[in-house]
Amino acid sequence: MNVNAMEFSLVENVLAICFGLCIAAYMIWLLGRAWKKRGSRTVKVEKARILSKLETDYCSQTVFAQSGQVESGLAEKGKLYKLLLENEEKKGQKYELVTSRSVYDRVKEGDIGELVFCGEELVQFGELSSAAGEGNSFVGANQDFES
Repeated sequence: MNVNAMEFSLVENVLAICFGLCIAAYMIWLLGRAWKKRGSRTVKVEKARILSKLETDYCSQTVFAQSGQVESGLAEKGKLYKLLLENEEKKGQKYELVTSRSVYDRVKEGDIGELVFCGEELVQFGELSSAAGEGNSFVGANQDFES
């Protein structure tokens, strides 16, 4: 009994290599995502003081192009509500965090409370929870923003 070695065509070899590269790329993407989440872990500060409040307008736009022509798009406008806080336990350690309007309106400079944040977004200050991004509006790419 004679067993012949399996032979693969060039197309089959190329497909196998492409499949292997896709698997490797997916694994690298998963590792990058896990690393990014690890970098923006939740941080808790027992006692923080609000030094100042800042309200700014912002606009971000995503445009989808096809053959060099704008096909469609989406623009987001809104206000960013930021708080500058200082760690009362470690003087000089400051945080500038984005918060929701409801929290921004309810706090005042000098307030002290427990601070929880993730990355650059405020999660909680004292009893107040933040949901950043509330009150934003979306319009088409070719429409003007209303003031």
